[in-house]
Amino acid sequence: MTNNRRGLSAKASVLALLAWLLLVAIVLPSSAQTTERPLGWTEDSHANRVPANYDLVLPDDRINEIYIRFTPESWAAEEADMVEIYGERGSGSGRPGRGGGFGPRNRPNAVDLAVQLGRSQAQVSAALAYLPDLAAVAEALALDIDELISALGLPEGFVPPVGFGGSGSGSGRGGGTVPSIRNPIWVPVSVEFRGQTWQQVGFRYKGNTALSWSWADNATALPFKLDFDEFEDDFPALQNQRFYGFKQLGFSNNFGDPSLQREKVAADVFRAAGVPAAQTAFYAVYVDNGNGDGFQLWGIYTAVELPDDTLIETQFADDDGNMYKPSGGGATFAAGSFTEESFPKRSNRESDFGDVLALFEALHDETRVSDPGAWRDNLEAVFDVERFLRWLATNRFVQKRDSYGTMAKDFYLYADSASGQLVWIPWDHNEAMDDGGLGPGPGQNGESNWSFSLEEINADVWPLIGFLIEDPVYAARYAELVHEVSRQVFAPEIMTAIYEENHRMLAAYLEEHEGADALAELRAAADALLAQAQERAEAAQAYLLSISSDAD
Repeated sequence: MTNNRRGLSAKASVLALLAWLLLVAIVLPSSAQTTERPLGWTEDSHANRVPANYDLVLPDDRINEIYIRFTPESWAAEEADMVEIYGERGSGSGRPGRGGGFGPRNRPNAVDLAVQLGRSQAQVSAALAYLPDLAAVAEALALDIDELISALGLPEGFVPPVGFGGSGSGSGRGGGTVPSIRNPIWVPVSVEFRGQTWQQVGFRYKGNTALSWSWADNATALPFKLDFDEFEDDFPALQNQRFYGFKQLGFSNNFGDPSLQREKVAADVFRAAGVPAAQTAFYAVYVDNGNGDGFQLWGIYTAVELPDDTLIETQFADDDGNMYKPSGGGATFAAGSFTEESFPKRSNRESDFGDVLALFEALHDETRVSDPGAWRDNLEAVFDVERFLRWLATNRFVQKRDSYGTMAKDFYLYADSASGQLVWIPWDHNEAMDDGGLGPGPGQNGESNWSFSLEEINADVWPLIGFLIEDPVYAARYAELVHEVSRQVFAPEIMTAIYEENHRMLAAYLEEHEGADALAELRAAADALLAQAQERAEAAQAYLLSISSDAD
């Protein structure tokens, strides 16, 4: 009897345990269980164990369509947050362009600004390196903030939006301080693409000048970013959600670019020249903001992969190195300018800055003059000089004026552990292939102001360019790369084929969705790109002939 009772008791205990486990499975929230993926989740489309599908997400031969749906609550939260950062929508003035973007802004270049202000070009160029902070620029030029605002062609009484011109802080009129910039908040949205749906995707606006000016001009199309697992802690069933292998994507609103091509083409040109750069694609972005009107076309955007996501996974041997997004005075690499604030990390945030400091030390070492061979060896041990020179030569064709050599921003540095070198990655190309902007450039002052000879570069302000070009070995390699890019990458016939094919796709889409009236500005802007390619070819040829004559 005793043994039988013990057997029954044991069975009862097992049954009780099973019942308790069943109860726990029913009552406990999903975060305490093995999560079940939502309906429609597939390994290829949503999972994180597949390579990024570039052919599908970032194609060259079509315009993708993406549909983003807000709830009324998430839309209201994002709008309220933007008002807190930048003030009310439409508080500034601007000139809208195609697709909700903007036409060019007529701002003086550094040469004109120097004449206008009675300062040297070197002084103005150095001051503009601090453009993320208008007050710092004014202080560097010994100007009242109102004088600077007027000289930059900004509206009278203009109060700089937070982060005007870049990251950092600025000051308003009368010495009032604008709060330090911060990113807008993330809000959840759903995303629809090619019949698939992604739930609880993180959405936030992004950018500095493009965002602040677009918001001030009450533009519909603002630049934004999507993060497909931003809210995974709140929704465990969506853990490690991906968009065909991509965790994040940026969407540029093609600010200042009526051709809608510059962001995409410039990145493609850099990669074709052997420079690491993001892959991109055209997207028609449709948004339902929850107000009952359904999906509305915001415009043609350029989708861009992020350097600290898939770019380093696919264009480098490893993806574990330090990633920096430099900006501000330290990012000039001028002697003594280093600050940690100028080199914010996008990865390994707890690591030190030894790799960047090693570059500063090698760049400014006295062996540059006393033993150039040793200087080059030490510099190349910590910095990928070849790919920097490739960027430098290519950028003389691309003419991205708001970049290093004019402004200390719009590039990443990646510490490639395979080579032990910091590698230059250009970024943000909406102002490429343009003769406007604040930087030195052709037009009113002639080609020499954006020369292949780099004669306008002040080596003390921009030593990564100036010191390398002063070295005969690097100068000769730079000239070889100018010749290579002129023949193999940015030749007029190559660029004509690219521009015309892109224009065909863009024009066909806009005509279908907005009517024929949308096409005139698009055609004129494409023609300007063709003219720029021809002008750059002629300038490169003149430069190469000049150095050949000097050698003779």
